[in-house]
Amino acid sequence: MARFTEDLRTETERYQALGVPAVYDGLFGDMCFAYFDTRPQLGFMTEVLERNSLVERLFTHIFETAQSWDGRNPIRPFPAL
Repeated sequence: MARFTEDLRTETERYQALGVPAVYDGLFGDMCFAYFDTRPQLGFMTEVLERNSLVERLFTHIFETAQSWDGRNPIRPFPAL
């Protein structure tokens, strides 16, 4: 499961206050993200990404590509964002 936030630091503090640890965080280009171990509460890990224009373009591209995918050619080209 993934979700967006406007402020990853504040979101990380909120999860930690709830007793949910960040098990991995990082920066990929301009994308700040963290994975939280919500398996005991939800049954899955939760990824939180800090919203910015790169993240929005990335997920818009994924959404638009999925709309026209017919199930063939599972390796899809990824344009420079």
